[in-house]
Amino acid sequence: MGVVRLISVYGVLLSGVLVFGDNGNSFTDAVNKLVQKNPLISAIDSEIKGLDTLHSKSKQYLDPTVSTSVDCSGLNEFGLGIEQTFERSIKQRTRKELYEKKIDLKKTEKIRQEHVLHIEASRRYLPVLFGLQKVNIVDSMITESFILDTMIQRYVDAGAILHTDALKAKLDIEKYRMQRFDLMMDAERARAHFCSMSPSDSLLLMSVEASINESFVLPDIKQIAINLEKSFGYEIVNAESAIIDTEKKLVKAEAKKDLTLGLEYSRNRTERENTLTAEVSIDLPLFRNVDREQADLEHQKSALLFRYKSEITATLGEIRDIYRQISMLEQKNRMISDTIIPSLIKQYDTYMSIYKEGKGSFRDVSEIRMELHGYKMEVLDNEMSIMILAIDVAEKSGIKPEVLK
Repeated sequence: MGVVRLISVYGVLLSGVLVFGDNGNSFTDAVNKLVQKNPLISAIDSEIKGLDTLHSKSKQYLDPTVSTSVDCSGLNEFGLGIEQTFERSIKQRTRKELYEKKIDLKKTEKIRQEHVLHIEASRRYLPVLFGLQKVNIVDSMITESFILDTMIQRYVDAGAILHTDALKAKLDIEKYRMQRFDLMMDAERARAHFCSMSPSDSLLLMSVEASINESFVLPDIKQIAINLEKSFGYEIVNAESAIIDTEKKLVKAEAKKDLTLGLEYSRNRTERENTLTAEVSIDLPLFRNVDREQADLEHQKSALLFRYKSEITATLGEIRDIYRQISMLEQKNRMISDTIIPSLIKQYDTYMSIYKEGKGSFRDVSEIRMELHGYKMEVLDNEMSIMILAIDVAEKSGIKPEVLK
């Protein structure tokens, strides 16, 4: 049998969900497996390896070019040449720095993708947990209905009440059973949706047994605003800005003149002549406008920073709206839990007492039970909505989505 956990998120008491046994895989293990198998993360790893290779090659000072030449027939004259360009050291240093900045950007993108994957896994698994919690509530209603049915049957046998009451009690049991069936189907569909994140690991994901992380609490909106300044978006913009700054340095460095040394040997079989030629050349970039290229890069950087600041403002507004939704759901659940449900319980007890005295209608008892059950299910729906909204905040702000464990 599972145990029920409780968690407080943004001042809202969230009912936990069933935790089944100790033989399954933890949610954290499942997320780690998803990270290992995720194609987007694997692609980023490949890009990092490629950039690392280019970074290593940028350290090489000798990279000679060998060429050959022959006449049309390939019989009379042939030649063999070799040349080496000696770049200014600042070019190689700057190129090396550029690859380092690009690697830093890719590493940040990888961490963000892992965060996105954790978010999506949490969002997909919550319906599984809350679906099973609903099943647990319906099971309790079915058990109570059987007890009530047994009591009514005794009254019918004693001639104290009408036979139609027994039929109504049995009909209620079938309604709850049908609801349980639908809820189990929903939970299975949610589980399948979660497993589809990595079809090759569906057996592992099928056995995941997660629970609510009781220690997870959303920061207040002021702390969220601070977190946004250190979020993945901020780190990526910083990395992209650093790349642009390095590209500006590279533009200036590549305008420096390079020295190329060459040596060519040629032989003419007809004339029986051997020729050895040495060449020295210096590149002169006549038409390159370094200032314009650097200005273009600076404009790109300014546009990047402007877009980021605009996105921060918009994201903070979206998060404020999410917090308002959480607050409204919190108020609604408090109203249901503190006022409506206690009132319905009193009504149920009153109607049940009257019915046992043979003065009331079982239909009234049944309707109140159904209404009470509906409100309990609504509380669970609201709690799941709050959890999903909390995950939305984690996604937008970059905080760790440690809703499940």
